[in-house]
Amino acid sequence: MWTRWSVVGGCFFIALVLTFIPLPAWAVELRPHWVALVLIYWIMALPDRVSLGTAWSLGLLVDACRGDVLGVQALSLTLAAYPVARFHLQLRAFPVWQQSLLLIPLMAVAVFPGFWLAGMGNRGQPNFPWPGLLTSGLIWPWVFALLRHLRRRFGLA
Repeated sequence: MWTRWSVVGGCFFIALVLTFIPLPAWAVELRPHWVALVLIYWIMALPDRVSLGTAWSLGLLVDACRGDVLGVQALSLTLAAYPVARFHLQLRAFPVWQQSLLLIPLMAVAVFPGFWLAGMGNRGQPNFPWPGLLTSGLIWPWVFALLRHLRRRFGLA
């Protein structure tokens, strides 16, 4: 029998796999921010169970898997999760296409700490990841529909 945490945890696991799956060189910049998308959905759907602590923990896990400075993704995901957790009732009332438009600046705030750290670390002139942000906004309706289907199928309220 599927439990609530196995469905949500499975979604996060798949998001992590999609984050680290190798892509061709031309598609690397187009990679959506899978973990942030799944996190945002579950915070909107289950705000009392998935929250800022989940965002922080997932960010630390992403940092550890990437071998990056520990805490950068944790801060990024927490920055993205806070407005969603704070205004989840209002966000749930918006149509999905408006949620897609709101995700783009929200994700821009989320990726800024990594962008800023890359600039401070003398790693050349980093490019802000606009293609990935736009891709994330474009695929949000499908991510939303799939995760909503899973939530309803397994009776997560």
